[in-house]
Amino acid sequence: ALAEVHYARSDFQRCLAQTSAVLEQDPFAHGCLPAHLSALVELGKVRELFIEAHRLVEAFPQSAKSWYAVGCYYFLTRKFELARRFFLKSTSLDEYFAPAWLGYGHTFAEQDESDQALAAYRTAARFFSGSHLPPLCIGMEYAKTGNLQVADQFFTHTISVCSRDPLVYNEIGALRFLQQDFHEAARAFTRVLELGVKDDFSVTWEPTLFNLGHCYRKMQRFDDAIDAYSKAMRRSPRNASTYTALGFTHHLKGDLDMAVTLYHKALGLAEDDALTAEMLQRALRDACEQSPL
Repeated sequence: ALAEVHYARSDFQRCLAQTSAVLEQDPFAHGCLPAHLSALVELGKVRELFIEAHRLVEAFPQSAKSWYAVGCYYFLTRKFELARRFFLKSTSLDEYFAPAWLGYGHTFAEQDESDQALAAYRTAARFFSGSHLPPLCIGMEYAKTGNLQVADQFFTHTISVCSRDPLVYNEIGALRFLQQDFHEAARAFTRVLELGVKDDFSVTWEPTLFNLGHCYRKMQRFDDAIDAYSKAMRRSPRNASTYTALGFTHHLKGDLDMAVTLYHKALGLAEDDALTAEMLQRALRDACEQSPL
C-alpha cells in the first residue's frame, strides 16, 4: 500500500525501493508487482525489467502479472506491437487485471490510435472503478485529440477520486494553458510541485517547471518566469528549449545581451533550431537599433 502511495505521487524511486525490499523478503509477494513493474518503466530501467520479466515467466507462466511484465519490457523499448500482444495475453489469463488493460491502451496512445486507446481505458475503468488512473488516461486522450471540454470533465472526476497525484494537476495545468487561462494553469503547475518530490536535481519535474515558466511569461511575470526556467535548467541542463525560452523572456524584458547569450547557448545544443536562430537575429537587430554606431 505504501508503494502505491509513492507511485501515485510520482515518487517512483521510493516506490521501487519499497517494492524491491518487499520482494527481496518474499519473492511470492505478487501484490506489489504492478507497482514494482510500473515504477521500473517510469524510471527507464530496461535491464532490470528484462530480468524481472524473464524470472516471472519462468516461475509463473500462468500468471497474468508475468506476461504483464513482458509487455512492460516491450513497451519501455518502444516495441508497441509486441507489448500489445503480451498485455493482451495477460488479460486473457485474468480479464479483471486492470494494469494490463491500461498498458494495452498505452500502446495505442503512443501510436496516436485514440479510439483503441479509449476502448482499453474504458475497460480498465470498469474493472478498476476505485482507481483514478483510467479516467485520467481517458481525459489525457481526449485532451490530445482536442476535445478539451470532455477532457476537463474526466480530470474533474479524477481529482474527486485522488487529489494528491501530481500528474492529475499537471494535466489540468496543460489543459488550462490550452484554454489560455494562464493564471489557473500556473496554479495547477504550482500544485504539482507542492505535491511532488522535493528534489532540486530530479528530472521528473523539469517539464512542469518549464510549463510554469511559460505561464508566468504569458502573464508578463518575467522574473517569476526566469526563476521557473532556471530551476528547470538545473534539472536538465542540456535542454535547448529551456535556453531559448529563458532567452526569449530576457528579450521581452529588454535585456538583449543576456538574450543573445542564451540564444547562442541554445543553438550550441540544437544548431538546426530555426526558431532560435530567428530569435537570435531579432535580438541582434534590436541591440543594433538600441545602440546605433
